[in-house]
Amino acid sequence: MNELLKAIYAMKCEQIQIAWLNPQTRKFISNGLAFAASRRMYPYFHINEADAGLFDEAYTVSKDF
Repeated sequence: MNELLKAIYAMKCEQIQIAWLNPQTRKFISNGLAFAASRRMYPYFHINEADAGLFDEAYTVSKDF
């Protein structure tokens, strides 16, 4: 997997976690999405169609599992 794509995925996960930890923005992030981001799991119920397939190699728990 491209190193740049890995870095983008890591930044995306960190942004989700930071938004979830902030009391003012927590209402915009579901608990399931925050958990999936922290575990590098495929966010099955929270996937954006634009991101579908883009980060498949970055997940430690894949969509197929």
